[in-house]
Amino acid sequence: MSGIFGVLDSRHSSQIEPLLTRMGTEMAHREWYVVETHADKSLGIGLGRIGIGIFNREQQPILSEDRNLMVVLSGELYDTEGLRRDLKARGCCLRDDSDLELVLRLYQEKEEQFIHDLEGAFVLAIWDRARQELIVANDRFGLYPLYYAHYNGKLVFAPEMKGILCDAGFRKELNLTALAEYMRFQQLLGEKTFFEGIELLPHASLLRYNVQTDSLAIWPYWDFSRIPEVSVTFEEAVEEIGRLLRRAVNRLASGP
Repeated sequence: MSGIFGVLDSRHSSQIEPLLTRMGTEMAHREWYVVETHADKSLGIGLGRIGIGIFNREQQPILSEDRNLMVVLSGELYDTEGLRRDLKARGCCLRDDSDLELVLRLYQEKEEQFIHDLEGAFVLAIWDRARQELIVANDRFGLYPLYYAHYNGKLVFAPEMKGILCDAGFRKELNLTALAEYMRFQQLLGEKTFFEGIELLPHASLLRYNVQTDSLAIWPYWDFSRIPEVSVTFEEAVEEIGRLLRRAVNRLASGP
C-alpha cells in the first residue's frame, strides 16, 4: 500500500531510525517498492514514504532552503498549473514542477489554509521545525488510507496498521466495540479499527501534532454539505453528469 508513515516521540524514548526501518520493511510487499525515510534524533521525529515508483519519483522528503520545513507526499495533485502561475506571479521561485515543491510553497504562504487549494488523490505530511508541529492532510475522499495511534507521548502513523504494530511500545488490545459492530453489520463503523488506540484518519481531514506539548488535534476541512443543492429534472441530471464526467476525464488525461 502506497502512503506515508512516521514517528514523533515527545519523550525521546524511541529509537526512531530502527523503528522507521522496521515499518518500511514490514509494509514493502515487493522488493521493488520504494521506501525512503528521514529521522532527526535530536527532535525525536522521523518521516517516510512508501510507494510503487509510479507517482512522486522525486527523492523524499524534500526540505525548504532553511531546512525548517520537511514534506512527504503520496499520490498526485490535479490542475496545478494555475496554482504555480499564481505563486510565480507573487514572486515565489519554484525549484521544480513536482507536487511536493508546490505543497511546500503553498504551506509557506498560507500555512494550514493551503489545503483548500488542492485537488487530487493524496496524503501528505509537513514537519514545521519552527513550530515543532506536524501537519498531515488527505484528499476529500480519503483515497490513501492513513492509520494513526497517539500513545505514551508518541504519534505513530502509517498506511497499514502493521506499520504501527512494529513499535514494541504499542500495547495490542482488541477493540471489543469494533468487534461487536463487525459481527452485527459486517463492517466497522466510523474510524475504528480492531485495535484499541489505532484509528483511521477521516477523509478531508487535517491533523496537527505538537511535539513539545504532545497535543493532537484533527478537524475536517471539507464535507459533502458544501456541495450546493440544485433542482433539476432527471434528464437534466443525466446530461450534467455526462458533461462533468467528460470534463473530469479530459482534465486527468491532459497531464504529463
